[in-house]
Amino acid sequence: MQLAQQAGHVAPYWVRLVRSGTTFTGFSSADGVTWTQVGAISVTMATNVLEGLAVCAHSNTVLNTSTFDNVTVSVPTGPTTVYQVNSGGPAVTPFAADAFFSGGQTASTTATIDTSAVTNPAPMAVYQTERWGGDANSNPAPFSYTFPNLTPGASYTMRLHFAEIFWTTVGQRKFNVAINGTQVLTNFDIIAAAGAANKAIVEQFMTTANSSGQIVVSYTVGAADAPKSSGIEIITN
Repeated sequence: MQLAQQAGHVAPYWVRLVRSGTTFTGFSSADGVTWTQVGAISVTMATNVLEGLAVCAHSNTVLNTSTFDNVTVSVPTGPTTVYQVNSGGPAVTPFAADAFFSGGQTASTTATIDTSAVTNPAPMAVYQTERWGGDANSNPAPFSYTFPNLTPGASYTMRLHFAEIFWTTVGQRKFNVAINGTQVLTNFDIIAAAGAANKAIVEQFMTTANSSGQIVVSYTVGAADAPKSSGIEIITN
């Protein structure tokens, strides 16, 4: 598509390329408003291509100035954290105070929590509090979180934060966790997974918001004692 060879073109003039799949269609305009198709060509492209702006002169003996307008560059946005909740505790930046829960009781410790094994850990204070599954008589019982106002059918990353702040040895607490009805942890033992009491661990899962735009995280009794949560994060994918 060589515009300089087309009759009736007097510099300066505007040119435009429109791509559809592997087909590029060229247009020219004398005023940037009314466009005339010049031609089209199919180009075999590699999987990865470079995109940019290119110009050429109508004469190789004269310096020319080119002006680009109506250029838009779109930069993909990264993941966005939708929810960060401190289970059983107050707001601890950037985590919000405990919310969206049903059932359970709260507990806390002043012990130092080792977060060294966690990539992007929550603040230590998040692991020092918990929501645990206990009924009015402190018997083991289930509890849950229901997070609203998500995009139905959209994919999210769940980060479930834990630290054992009550028991001291493996096997004393084992519980189950389900996300929107799909069990993701079975007889989960925090001390066994983290390697010690008062040591943080994060379990990460991909999930999809239900048709109501919700993600429901259910903590149920397993083989030993009561379920618990230290914190929950929900991040867009």
